[in-house]
Amino acid sequence: VLMFGLQGANWLTVRTEGDLRQRAVRIARLAWPTLGAAWLAVTIVSRWAAPNLWTSFGSPLAWVAPLVGLLALLATGWFVVRGAGTRALLASSATIAALVAILGIGLYPAILPDGDGGPGLTVANAASSDLTLTVMLVIALIGMPVVLGYTAWIYRHFWRPVDAGEGGY
Repeated sequence: VLMFGLQGANWLTVRTEGDLRQRAVRIARLAWPTLGAAWLAVTIVSRWAAPNLWTSFGSPLAWVAPLVGLLALLATGWFVVRGAGTRALLASSATIAALVAILGIGLYPAILPDGDGGPGLTVANAASSDLTLTVMLVIALIGMPVVLGYTAWIYRHFWRPVDAGEGGY
């Protein structure tokens, strides 16, 4: 909740003006150190509560995601304090990506762990057949340009910041 609250506040600092933007800046200034404290607390508790999540972190390469996440979180705070909304949004996006990567590294090879200690859903037993992957590739090659074009059109159409007074928010 804190992570996406920070992301939403950063988004509002980019997309709004006036009082709403100032409220979003205040929320972002409170949310980013709170997220940092929560991340630290969850990391400490998970070391004892779920030690199996730490087995994949034996490789030095696995520590890239936590390092990137920490640097991105610090950069988020730096940009929030300085009022650089777009950079704060990009840095908080990198924080989210790093936290998701940390979870993926910790759970690997499980995608969905079994609460009873079984193997759960793993990468190997979740893989699709070659035919399914081929069909999905064709669909993606056709669909992605449409999605990207529509997204670019929408972004271009609604690129201006919104004043809270215009829409009655």
